[in-house]
Amino acid sequence: MRPLQIDQDRLHQMLTDMPKCMYKYRGLEDAGSVKRLERMIVRGEIYFASPTIFNDPLDLAIQPSFEATNLQLEAYWTDDLKSRRPTLSKVEIKRRVKKFVLSSKTETGRQQIARVHLESIQRAGVLCLCANATSTLMWSYYGNGHTGVAVRFRLNEAALPALTPLILWRVRYRSDFPLVNYYLSDSMDYFEATLATKSLEWAHEKEWRFSRPGRVGVAVLPLDVIDGVIFGLRTPAALRRTIRGWASQRSAPIEFLEVVNKPRSFELEVQPCS
Repeated sequence: MRPLQIDQDRLHQMLTDMPKCMYKYRGLEDAGSVKRLERMIVRGEIYFASPTIFNDPLDLAIQPSFEATNLQLEAYWTDDLKSRRPTLSKVEIKRRVKKFVLSSKTETGRQQIARVHLESIQRAGVLCLCANATSTLMWSYYGNGHTGVAVRFRLNEAALPALTPLILWRVRYRSDFPLVNYYLSDSMDYFEATLATKSLEWAHEKEWRFSRPGRVGVAVLPLDVIDGVIFGLRTPAALRRTIRGWASQRSAPIEFLEVVNKPRSFELEVQPCS
């Protein structure tokens, strides 16, 4: 898969645009899910998941175009080899580039690159957060019918070293696939299209994503980043007591809140626990 060349200005702008608070909805339907929530709140453990387990089969399924002229292919593969194999001689680079260009223009070669592209995406660890804590739909299917919780993250640049290497994306919602070229598209545009574009049907999620290339698994955040837990409309009282009891094991304060139904409406709002 093509390397990500981070545009620091664009990354800084995304950090500036990022909501001060974001949320992770958690269903607590079994003992295992409760234990994972405890590790998150007490230890700061978060999980970067593989896209293969996402509930939308079209998520991260966007395939780039591979159309390019010989000169464009030569320029791409030359830069690619120089960055990945800096010790290669000019003669060897030229030989390999010629081979890659010929392969890139065949259907078999394009299929192989497409397969590598997909495999690389599937090896990326992704943390999905939501900018909305009062979405009835999110509580319904990610909060297990309003019986779970939404964990509040207060992310800032100081928290990023604990998550590196990563890149932040604001998910874009569209009715059609974006057009992106494997060889010609700007690096940030390419990865935004393939890693952070979803169907317009999901726009209510207001999702932001952190991705770690080739790093599926657990990361640990500073505890002051995880600073709130919001209970759902139906979170059982016993479970609320259990979760609130974890506060004594933390080295940083945490706020407990709950969603309530706004009077005479279908809307939800967040308030301190009664």
